[in-house]
Amino acid sequence: MKIERTIPEMYEKTRTQQLIEELQQKMSVLTPFAQVIHGCNGDMYQLPAIGSTELNRRTQRMQDIVATELKFGLRNMRPQLFEKFLKWSTDDEKFLASLPINATTMVTQLTNAAERVKDDVLLGTCVDLDESSDTYGEHIIQTPTSIMPDAEDGSPYKGGATGGLLGDNYVGKGGYEKEALPQQPYVRGEGLITTWDELTDDFDIDTKKTNVVPVNYTPEGTLTPSGITIDKLLFAKTCMQARYALNGGGTLCMGITSQQAFEMMRMEKLQNIDYGFQALKTGFVSPLLGIRFLITDSLPLVNVGTASAKKYVRVCPMWRSEDLIYGIWEDAKFHMRQPDTSIDTLLAGVTFGMGAARTREETVLSIHCEEKFSVA
Repeated sequence: MKIERTIPEMYEKTRTQQLIEELQQKMSVLTPFAQVIHGCNGDMYQLPAIGSTELNRRTQRMQDIVATELKFGLRNMRPQLFEKFLKWSTDDEKFLASLPINATTMVTQLTNAAERVKDDVLLGTCVDLDESSDTYGEHIIQTPTSIMPDAEDGSPYKGGATGGLLGDNYVGKGGYEKEALPQQPYVRGEGLITTWDELTDDFDIDTKKTNVVPVNYTPEGTLTPSGITIDKLLFAKTCMQARYALNGGGTLCMGITSQQAFEMMRMEKLQNIDYGFQALKTGFVSPLLGIRFLITDSLPLVNVGTASAKKYVRVCPMWRSEDLIYGIWEDAKFHMRQPDTSIDTLLAGVTFGMGAARTREETVLSIHCEEKFSVA
């Protein structure tokens, strides 16, 4: 729908009072599946972590005690600050023939915009604004300079702070070390694969260490790039089980785009309601295999090839809800004001600050899916 007129261009004698609103996402999809921390303050919020320990075998009678210290660590979350102000004139109501363009209209649109950006922060993604990029207009994993070239790493301004499920997270005592989530599979005996096409039928993906289910994963036969498949979901759950991620509380979640939802609905097995997969419900897909599916357009494209032989895939993250932290530095605060220098201008605005971080790497998996898109 083409939306391009200014308020003065809407001045008319008569019209219907109904506004046809542009289609848009109005609610955050991921917020209900994260741990929300209110009242964060300071330039960094620290999350203490504790390591595990293993028992030693006794070696003799009258053995001396040799004690070791339990290991601890710190995860750090940094805020990102947002704002938006809209303006209109008090003269407009004289000429709009009762069309309801008013403060309520402005606040509604600001609220919708604030809800959408929450998912970007929770995922650690942003829209690629580089017109020369192959992924221009698509979501990518956020880096300190992906939003504004002059952003300072770690700064709450200009998109300088990273975090979320997929972005670099801040670790260490000072909170300045960066920990990336790998976007290549981990193979036993080989380590991280450099590019997706190095993965061969002979390689064994390490279920305890990999953060990636590759785009060409198949349990047997020839490796072939594909979209979402039942085999990829089963392998991802196997990885979670191998690292004890399914023990205890939390909900196992997975973000998908409408493309993956479409592919799942076309799967013959899943068309049978008795199999466990049902219709879409207000942005959520009914659970399947113990996984709660969330439909969002904020999932990024990543290049799993090389600079010269690019292979872009859609990253569909899987995580445990208790391991995604969403921190609120400032709840959405709405502003209504009239500038002192203007006779008839009114302003409606919203400001807020928030951040997100994963508490661990082990319970975040990237399921890579082939998805067609237009290369710039």
